[in-house]
Amino acid sequence: TDHLVKLQEKLNNYLSFIESGELYEAYPEAMNKTPVIAIVCKYAPDTQGEDFLNHAKNILSNIGFVLRWVNIELSE
Repeated sequence: TDHLVKLQEKLNNYLSFIESGELYEAYPEAMNKTPVIAIVCKYAPDTQGEDFLNHAKNILSNIGFVLRWVNIELSE
């Protein structure tokens, strides 16, 4: 879906920021710490979204990063 494509693009941008060293230039105190990418979901992901997040979490874990997400149901 369109949301998953946008999320994948964002994750790729975050990974580029980390892997290029820009993270450590901007935040030197992050050096020698495990990078954590946190996603806040306005609504709980559907099955396809959960599958994507779990797959991304496994990939990031294999390269030493952490992916976390939390669902927060916001009343409108």
